[in-house]
Amino acid sequence: MLKIFLTVLILAFFIGSSVQADTITYSDSISGLFDLVSGGDIIVPQFDPSLGTLNSALFTFNTTIQGSSGFENLKRIGGTFSVTANNFAGITVSYNGNQLTGAGYSDGKTYNVTLGAYDGTLNYGGTSGTILAAFSNSVPYEMLCDPIQLPQLPPWFQVPLPQLVGTGNFDFSVTTDYTMQFYNMPANSSGAFDTLGQASVSVNYDYNPIPEPATIALLSLGGLLLRKRK
Repeated sequence: MLKIFLTVLILAFFIGSSVQADTITYSDSISGLFDLVSGGDIIVPQFDPSLGTLNSALFTFNTTIQGSSGFENLKRIGGTFSVTANNFAGITVSYNGNQLTGAGYSDGKTYNVTLGAYDGTLNYGGTSGTILAAFSNSVPYEMLCDPIQLPQLPPWFQVPLPQLVGTGNFDFSVTTDYTMQFYNMPANSSGAFDTLGQASVSVNYDYNPIPEPATIALLSLGGLLLRKRK
């Protein structure tokens, strides 16, 4: 009887060790000039049911926007110039037409700059050009999908765990929007508003893996021993 008891304890130890929860992570990202990013998608797969039983899913998003606005004097003489900028740039991540997260930048400021005569190069630098403002904004966002956190998610993303399981994908749409406006620009001058965007998603699935063949064999052996004892 003692031998069988010890055998069952050993089996329980190995079985308990083998069925501990595991995790798997998928990720995707898109980045570049706004014209290249807009209309793109970031995609992660559903949880593969052949791996085991899903416990929860953590989606992590990050949207980043960066860029600069510049001014160049194209005149043959230098001077002090007053330029009012009213630029906007934004990047968003959506699911099924509903916005999840995003990052943005806007200005509404008057700049007074003193520059020399046009130096022959339109680069918003040198003696005749300058960068009026440089900006960067990064916004992280997380969504935990499990039976406890589910009610706290946006109503349109209250995805039950069974819907996270399958062989398809989750497609998140990335869109951008930007406007460039400079007021009181003097004649023979140039303004620029350059924007870069980046969006990423990763999903971490927490699950109980399917028992390995060795575990199944141990279970069968334990059953045989107990049956033999009876």
